[in-house]
Amino acid sequence: MEDIYQILRKERNEESNIYLYKMDDYWCAYERSAFYMSSICKVDTIFKTVNAMKESVMLITILKKRINDMKNPHLTILEQSDTNMVIKCHITCKGFLFWKESFIPVVGSPNSIEII
Repeated sequence: MEDIYQILRKERNEESNIYLYKMDDYWCAYERSAFYMSSICKVDTIFKTVNAMKESVMLITILKKRINDMKNPHLTILEQSDTNMVIKCHITCKGFLFWKESFIPVVGSPNSIEII
């Protein structure tokens, strides 16, 4: 998986592609990709975490199901490997910053989060 800072740089201004990263048996999306996935699909988990060193907040969504089985006409898989996926989103969703600020409570360190 890419370094988290590379992922966040990629997400900063993205408005049409969704980037997913495989972690164990789950697909994770960060920031704007997390927003798009939760706006268009049913995701299994969404959480907000804080990086105390950088004083920044990050949103993450978790999908337990196989993305290929989702059958969503608004999404087209552009690239796929065993660990990464790029999906074209055919809908423009607005409100990312509002969603990020108003979403669920902040969780401490990502290391303290256990995916069930």
